[in-house]
Amino acid sequence: MCNIRHHDTGQRFAYLQQFTSHLQEVLREQTVLRERLTKPLCQQNLPIQADLHRYVVELMGMVVEFIQNLEVKIKMVQAIPTTDSYLSNLSNARTQLLAQVTEVENLYKQVLKQRHHLQTDIKDMSSS
Repeated sequence: MCNIRHHDTGQRFAYLQQFTSHLQEVLREQTVLRERLTKPLCQQNLPIQADLHRYVVELMGMVVEFIQNLEVKIKMVQAIPTTDSYLSNLSNARTQLLAQVTEVENLYKQVLKQRHHLQTDIKDMSSS
């Protein structure tokens, strides 16, 4: 009995060690990834000839404006509902309209029945 418990405890300990080593590897990978993401891909200061500085400043302004316009246009395109939503709305409206038409037809039939009953009642009263 003691050997079985010892074997079971040893097996659990081995699983625990595997799990712990796996977690340590995940943490290492996360640290490496975080370092790679925070590290710049190129130099932060690009060497530019002095006589071109004013053009670079103008170009950067144009780039910023381009990116802003692009973001606005992307948001506009994303805000446009898709054809699927239009078709879905149209189908729902059609279903509602058909239900209302059916209801109006039923009411019309009831009115005709009541009118017919009134006419027969009036004829019966006048013939009596």
